[in-house]
Amino acid sequence: MNVTNLKIRKVERKNILVGFAEVELDSCLVIHGIRILEGKNGYFIGMPNKKNKKDKYLDIVHPSNTKFRNKLTKIIIDEFNKKGAEAINEN
Repeated sequence: MNVTNLKIRKVERKNILVGFAEVELDSCLVIHGIRILEGKNGYFIGMPNKKNKKDKYLDIVHPSNTKFRNKLTKIIIDEFNKKGAEAINEN
């Protein structure tokens, strides 16, 4: 499975949230609402989720294996970092 389109939107920092990603896979599936988060060990992604009746968050969609999660994370974080460098150069 390959990422065929990727959109990054930076947001004003809210706690650990720094942006959102929209990913298109194999030109046939788009996932909106992937959160880009910054923790003490660097950036990571949070998949779209919803809160259930017991106030527990459940992923709506997620990678089914570690290899693809790592690939997706790398692609998103690399593009996020690239956008940051572009924003700095524009000012």
